[in-house]
Amino acid sequence: MESITLQRVLPCVFAGKAAPRDSGVWLQEVTFRKGEYCLLEAASGTGKTSLCHFLYGIREDYAGRILFDGAAFPPRRGAACAAGR
Repeated sequence: MESITLQRVLPCVFAGKAAPRDSGVWLQEVTFRKGEYCLLEAASGTGKTSLCHFLYGIREDYAGRILFDGAAFPPRRGAACAAGR
C-alpha cells in the first residue's frame, strides 16, 4: 500500500453539528503516503480514535470516502449516516 486518502470524511457523531474547529482532517482531502510521518494532535473528543477505527475497518459510521491506493476499501457494509448519502 502506497497511500491512504480521506475525502471529506466526517464521523457521524459530528453530522449536523459543527465539525471540530481547525481540523486538518475532517471534511478535508488528506493523503497519507508510505514512508512519511504524520502527527495527529487534537483535543479529547475530536475523533482521533474514531479515525483509527475507520482506517482499520472496525467502524463504518462516517460520511465521506476512505481510499487505499485510490480504491475504496473495505466495502462499506452498514448504512452511512445521512451526511454521507
